[in-house]
Amino acid sequence: VITKEVNRRINKDHDIRILFLVQIGSLLLLSNVFISEWLWFSLGYLQWMISVITMTYGAVALAKKDHFGKNWLIGFLCLLIAAGSYQTILSYYVFLVMFFIFVDEKGAVSKESAAAVLRAAAAAVLSIVVNMLFTYALKAAGIISMETRMDFGWERLGERLRLTADLQKEIWVKGMGLLPEYSAIFVLCILSGILIVTIYHKIGFLSFVYILVVLVSGQSVMYMPELMSGEWSVRMFAPVFGVYTILIWMICYYAKYNGRASSFCRCAALIVSALFFLINIIGIQSNALDAVRTNVLDKYCIRQIGDYISWYDQNSNMTVQFVGFCYDAAPTYKYHKYIDNE
Repeated sequence: VITKEVNRRINKDHDIRILFLVQIGSLLLLSNVFISEWLWFSLGYLQWMISVITMTYGAVALAKKDHFGKNWLIGFLCLLIAAGSYQTILSYYVFLVMFFIFVDEKGAVSKESAAAVLRAAAAAVLSIVVNMLFTYALKAAGIISMETRMDFGWERLGERLRLTADLQKEIWVKGMGLLPEYSAIFVLCILSGILIVTIYHKIGFLSFVYILVVLVSGQSVMYMPELMSGEWSVRMFAPVFGVYTILIWMICYYAKYNGRASSFCRCAALIVSALFFLINIIGIQSNALDAVRTNVLDKYCIRQIGDYISWYDQNSNMTVQFVGFCYDAAPTYKYHKYIDNE
């Protein structure tokens, strides 16, 4: 759906090269190595799938100009389901809906485009507010636990902002240990350079600022759960790949015309993005293998415990009826001693 909507807007000549590049951008958005952390929480995939589907249709509906009231309501309901399933997914929504609006307005920043962005933002904010109110109502009724990971306080804000700043090195330089070092920042610089060459003398200052706002806004929404809770995980930062997606789509949008410079930009972007996607695929497969190894080791350890309990029952003339557990001092979801990949 995402590829179809983007291609319909920017590839009216049905150029197969543009379509291929658009598809790579879509795949990087939703099939990157950070998302592969969900392999460790496979039961959560249903939650993630529901949020992705509803977020996508919400962005499509809210970007439409016709039948405003009907489409706004449909988009809001989709976002309500998406936010209720997985709030971080709204980062993807920001990238998608702002790009759709930008292209629909032919790259111009006007009162119409500003109003469209505000309407789309209102739907997202309202969906979060309604979800929070619904959650509080369920807690008050005793239907769900009063415990929450949200632990926001102004006194902690400075500390969490510093943590967010420190995380930039982990994301862009170290690739969270899932990408080769410096590959993320290298590809970011290359694609940014290609886009600058592509848009040179083609857009005004306000359009350039709008592109920057799109890149920053999606990331800002992504960091909100981390700022609210003080906790983070790799899968929370998967939407950062939206930056690459927007850069690729913008290159497609401005380099769709014939000419030596446009052809070079398309070719360079295609090579870089394809190689980067291949790196991500390799990382995903590596994570999948780690999950299999970890499951095997889990079963081995569980069987060892079971065998010891049986031995104890036979040799002590006592029967073990309860098994106690305690928190690990340094919990991890991998057996790092046995698995070299970090």
